[in-house]
Amino acid sequence: MWVIFGILVLLALIVLIIFRFTKKGKKRKIDYHNFFIIGVIWTGAGIALGIGSGSYVLFIMGLVFMTLGLIHKKEWKQNIADRKKRWQNMSKKDKKKLMIIKWVLIGFVLLGLAVFLIMNYVV
Repeated sequence: MWVIFGILVLLALIVLIIFRFTKKGKKRKIDYHNFFIIGVIWTGAGIALGIGSGSYVLFIMGLVFMTLGLIHKKEWKQNIADRKKRWQNMSKKDKKKLMIIKWVLIGFVLLGLAVFLIMNYVV
């Protein structure tokens, strides 16, 4: 139960961060290249989790993301160019904030992995 609560809190924080850094009134184009990448990762993770637990929901969602990305493959070049342009147009302050957020999230992932390994193999 605490794990589910922790995941919900983390998701809420991520959503708040996303809303904080998006500009109001300015719509972005959908990045189908990232959809494809997410699909590849989720498909691989879904296979592994499906074999272990028998639930292939993540695998199916990964296939959906991969398919959406592949259907719009002609837009990948523009997506990548837009992403580079956004990074170049960011102020140093915004770049620093983004890097801090990325490192904090990486730290949480590593901390979670450490706790998992300790709880399953040491205790």
